Amino acid sequence: MIPPLTEHKKNCFDATLEAASEFGDVTVVHAWLPVDSGWAVHAWAETEEAVLDLTVTRTPLDRAEYYEVRRVSEALIRRYPRVEFFTLVGDTGTFGPFDKDLFFALESAENPARN
Repeated sequence: MIPPLTEHKKNCFDATLEAASEFGDVTVVHAWLPVDSGWAVHAWAETEEAVLDLTVTRTPLDRAEYYEVRRVSEALIRRYPRVEFFTLVGDTGTFGPFDKDLFFALESAENPARN
């Protein structure tokens, strides 16, 4: 069971480092997701079929189900292949979010697609 996101999880960006370190074929994803109070930025790692969201579980989750439950919108996502992710971590000294234009805050009362 994949729970809906209810608020920004402060450790989600840190958790992607662990997933990207342990699995060679992952992409790190940063996205705006709908939450109870509006929208929150969240991060996870994924393969073509599985999501590794260590804020939920250490077990890989079905990607299609995760996207449906979390109401993921492709318009509100940035994907970083593993090597690019590690390069950005080194360049910025953070685990994200990297696209400051899209991710202008960690939470928003308004739909970020309208900004």
